[in-house]
Amino acid sequence: MIRNTRLFDPRDLSVTPGMSVLVRGDRIIRVAPDADLKASADAEIIDAHGRFLMPGLWDNHQHFGNIDGPLDLANGVTSARDMANDADTFLQRVARFDNGSELGPRVLKAGIIDGTGEFAGPTKMRVDTAEQAVQDVDWYADHGYAQIKIYSSVKPELVPIIADHAHARGLRVSGHVPAFMSARHQQCHHRHKRRQDLRPGSDRESTRNCAAPRSKIGTRPFYPGNALGAFCKSFARFVFAA
Repeated sequence: MIRNTRLFDPRDLSVTPGMSVLVRGDRIIRVAPDADLKASADAEIIDAHGRFLMPGLWDNHQHFGNIDGPLDLANGVTSARDMANDADTFLQRVARFDNGSELGPRVLKAGIIDGTGEFAGPTKMRVDTAEQAVQDVDWYADHGYAQIKIYSSVKPELVPIIADHAHARGLRVSGHVPAFMSARHQQCHHRHKRRQDLRPGSDRESTRNCAAPRSKIGTRPFYPGNALGAFCKSFARFVFAA
């Protein structure tokens, strides 16, 4: 039991002194004023001496390296989502977090899938065919990942295949809009499927505006405003839950 805290409540941003928190195992059992919460005879008592106590924080976009686990805990981050990492060493690190042999938070794993080419991301999970895409989704699902992250060089025609199979395996899907594809086109596959179910024969109407735009200046993707885009991406990482 943690006694004599100044407890922060994120629901109304209040801080209340003289509060106790009862923890059993890895679960918070009860939160109440000190006078209302009695400890059992075998309970370990921690006197906070009026220090600030708050729920653990989430970091929703990380790429874990050698020092991130201890830094997270030192800054109150007890849960985190890793959005792309080396599939081999990362799983070993998370296992050490879980068994307590290395300091680190609870980790929700998101697995990256990219295409091939000079702009491909730093991952061995690169796909050029539907069979490869399904195989990579299955690997992530079989290794306890909760989410697929589609990256920038994936062929547009593989995006719905990845998304459908990931959802079938119970995984969420997120990521970057791939080069030569618009966000609108990414949504068309799902809208097309819904219209097929509701209005048989409407295939042409549901997809006629869904062609993926392609660059008119060659195969290299063009990213306007690189400096501003980099700043916005960096800023958004700290402000929004990516």
